[in-house]
Amino acid sequence: MGIQAEGYRFTYMWSKAILTSDVFYMTSPTVTKSGGITAKVFIYNNQSYNNNSLAMMNSSNANVGSQAVVFELFDGTTPVSIATAELAIGTGTYTAKFNIGDKDSTNYTVKAFVVSSFDSDTGYMGLNLGTVKTQAEIDEAMIMPQNNYNP
Repeated sequence: MGIQAEGYRFTYMWSKAILTSDVFYMTSPTVTKSGGITAKVFIYNNQSYNNNSLAMMNSSNANVGSQAVVFELFDGTTPVSIATAELAIGTGTYTAKFNIGDKDSTNYTVKAFVVSSFDSDTGYMGLNLGTVKTQAEIDEAMIMPQNNYNP
């Protein structure tokens, strides 16, 4: 985009729009039932290469902003519990543990999300910042980050 106003110098600006759900790639939760229920997801900051402001990394490898990983435990279709963690790094494995008495029940499932914010406001969880990918797709994105321009 170019901006030209009489009496001022010409300014040119380039930017790229991305879907908020493409900021992070994540695996589906891996659930184990030993001493309760443990769920793990691997998250990759898909936009750190592109210097996206939602996912920008500073020199200490910490994310700028207040993104959160949210794990939601279900018993069938009924929500049972939520565990959250601030997204402290752009890429890595995040784990949630749920203390459930009947951990061997086959009805328990876990969903995981990366959201732009999470706090005590139950009416708003923030924007979805993650897309579920296979580990192979994430590995490919990590090897070739310059190709992650989801047009």
